[in-house]
Amino acid sequence: MLPSNGWFGITTQLFIILFIEQANQFHTSFKFTAEISESESTFLDTVIYKGDIFQTDSILDIKTHYKPTETF
Repeated sequence: MLPSNGWFGITTQLFIILFIEQANQFHTSFKFTAEISESESTFLDTVIYKGDIFQTDSILDIKTHYKPTETF
């Protein structure tokens, strides 16, 4: 279920979902994913998120992102 954060946010989220679905149809070996969040964003190996300081001073926090690995 998509959060109702205004028409622009919903259309943007639907566009992302449809884009990922279409991209995954190009080749069976590739799998594209996307995460949609109101409180954090991951870019490369960094997570930018709204922590405790954001509530008082509007300053974003960062932390290292560790991608889950597939271990067999």
